[in-house]
Amino acid sequence: MTPTNELSNQLIDQMMNIFNLVIVERQHYFAQKPKPNKQDIPRIIGEYAASNMAISGGLGLIPGPFGLLGVIPEIILIIRNQVAMIYDIGTAYGKDDVITVELLLGIFGSTLGVGGISLLTMHGSKILVRRASLRVIQQVIRVLAGQITQRLIKATISKWLPIVGAVAVAAWSYHSTKAIGQQAVEIFEKDIQIASEQDEQPEDG
Repeated sequence: MTPTNELSNQLIDQMMNIFNLVIVERQHYFAQKPKPNKQDIPRIIGEYAASNMAISGGLGLIPGPFGLLGVIPEIILIIRNQVAMIYDIGTAYGKDDVITVELLLGIFGSTLGVGGISLLTMHGSKILVRRASLRVIQQVIRVLAGQITQRLIKATISKWLPIVGAVAVAAWSYHSTKAIGQQAVEIFEKDIQIASEQDEQPEDG
């Protein structure tokens, strides 16, 4: 198995639980702490982006794609922070009551160019969140893991010097976190509804 495939497979296994865990953790957190508001959103995005940049600075110290295989926990922590950021932004908009695994996954995936198409549907100024089976969620995560793997390796494949590789991965982590934050803002600005049975399309195959 190539390093690319091995990294992607490890990411799939680890990512399957992230979205449910984030919902439980953030619900528990905000049950005890004051909820943020819209004015807090730039700070929320900035803090998560800075935190992920610090994490991935160490992540890139081992050069090349083989080095990335040893830092799966750090990559997962970055993704977990990005998903938690989406939840926090939704809470700042007062929409935590409609945050589902499908919504988190749709926002996260749409930033990478996948996922949002099948899980989120635009109807005018309204976003419909499709309820998805476990099989569909697994398919979306599989595609996402492949995209993340390709982008990580692309950031480091020509950066064989450890320090240069660390800078490349840190930059990827910072900018991808900011992009996900901005995508979350754009979606939470709209009216979000969980799709009814009449709204939903039959799943393929």
